[in-house]
Amino acid sequence: MRNFKKIIAGIVAILIATGATSAFAINKNNDSKVTTNIVKVSSETTTSESREASSGNVQKDETVYLKLKADGSTKKTIVSGWLKNPGALSTIEDVCDLKEIENVKGDEKFTTSDGKVTWDAKGKDIYYKGTSDKQAPVSVKITYTLDGKEISAEELAGKSGKVKIKYEFTSNKKVNETISGKKEEINLPYLMATTMIFDSDKFLNVEIDNGKIISDGKRLVVEGIAIPGLKESLKMDAVNAIPESFEVTADVKNFSLETSITLCTGNVLDLLNDDVKVNSDVFGSMSKLTTATNSLVAGSSKLSGGVSELNAKTVLLSSAITRLNAGSTQLASGTSALKSGTSQLLNNYKGINSGITKTGAGLNSLSAGIDSTVLKLDQTIQGNKQVLQGLKGIAATLPEGAQKAQLTATIQSYEALIHNQELISASMKSGNGGIKDGTTALINGNKQLSSGSVQFNNALATLDASAGQLNAGAKELATGLGQLDGQKGTLIEGIKALNNGAQQLDAGLQTFKKEGIDKIITAMGGDPEGLSQRITAIKKLSKENDNFSGVNKDMKSSVKYVFVTDSILAK
Repeated sequence: MRNFKKIIAGIVAILIATGATSAFAINKNNDSKVTTNIVKVSSETTTSESREASSGNVQKDETVYLKLKADGSTKKTIVSGWLKNPGALSTIEDVCDLKEIENVKGDEKFTTSDGKVTWDAKGKDIYYKGTSDKQAPVSVKITYTLDGKEISAEELAGKSGKVKIKYEFTSNKKVNETISGKKEEINLPYLMATTMIFDSDKFLNVEIDNGKIISDGKRLVVEGIAIPGLKESLKMDAVNAIPESFEVTADVKNFSLETSITLCTGNVLDLLNDDVKVNSDVFGSMSKLTTATNSLVAGSSKLSGGVSELNAKTVLLSSAITRLNAGSTQLASGTSALKSGTSQLLNNYKGINSGITKTGAGLNSLSAGIDSTVLKLDQTIQGNKQVLQGLKGIAATLPEGAQKAQLTATIQSYEALIHNQELISASMKSGNGGIKDGTTALINGNKQLSSGSVQFNNALATLDASAGQLNAGAKELATGLGQLDGQKGTLIEGIKALNNGAQQLDAGLQTFKKEGIDKIITAMGGDPEGLSQRITAIKKLSKENDNFSGVNKDMKSSVKYVFVTDSILAK
């Protein structure tokens, strides 16, 4: 779970980086007005005038700003939209259910009819905003406790004591799917990242159960994370500790709290598997490996029991060797069946070797995906440093005053963000006992398992060859009973050795099943195929919810959410 939390930390960094492509400001004198300013970050600067008309599809990018009361209930929802027009189309037809739509960058006109919005784009991108009364995909509940008793935000303002702030999140997007032949409710997981800024003179002994705290001396930047809907949908032991809420506690003097921000995305699995693709063949191979292992264990137990019984009767065999001729034909038939059984065991084990090979390939893909994620995060950090340098340059040109103070606070928060991203990047690299080292250890362990598997396969081949020889000997026994009487001692010792080998084989297979296969199946919730189906259902649900206000079927779309919580100020 420690490694999984490091992965989640990496996702938070990616989320914050992608969220940096949109900025917003709140007018404290009239916080019912939220002004959105869309900033396009690109390595190329392609203007509308330089484009030529083509059939390029329009892409829709939405940022949904939800203005929340201090208890988490929604006051107002403002949607900022960007219609990317790579084909320089003169007219863009969109589906949109927003109210009070207005063009925020340009004078392009639009008309509405039956939920459709037609823009006179004139080859340009369209930037617009509007309002909505729709329910957010995630519900937020914020509760406050003072000295052990729940209290409203209004009553808490200006108070002192032991304060606890709890954020609880609930995914509202769900669908019924058939998983392993049964109907299950699948929730769309959302990654929530909340940032609050505390005055370090007022907030002492600050702690958070699911998140991080960063200090710049005067302020404490508190970042909480949660992923509502994940553990309900995956039903895996490995994700049971993933939080759907977080709590912040502190000793407070004269309580007040500035606006807090929560970033939200529903592309959790896409972020987690940026370069590590979920391969249904892996789950299928795991199911086959389980079946083959169970068959092999059952066969080994029967073999061990049969050889043990034969060993127990060696004394009787010695005294009854003269009567063996009567049963020699039956013995020849039995050893033929033994040969058939060992050959079947050898063929069944090929499935295990195949599963081990595919597991090694999957682990190598995971290691490469981690390296790719770290590379992208480091690139994001460099980009953020460039943005920070630009902000500092702007601040240097401003006169002392409220505007410069506000920009200075933003710069400090951005510096803290970059510091946090650098910590996260370091935690995902080799040499610190983190996810990279854990993956490398798994790869090495799989290599050892593969080596042991080859040896085990060779042992089975030897056993199969020995069974063939035993069958041939049984046939010769029918005509060579006279010679057998003089060599019965050698035969008895061979049976004892075969008994010991069969017992060791059975014990080894039982351990392999218990410590290896069974633990892997348990980590997958006991149902590898069901886990594969749940992941597929979540990805499908994510694609179906890639917009908020609607989208034309011919467009690609994406959406992210920003929850802006009211300040709590003492009168």
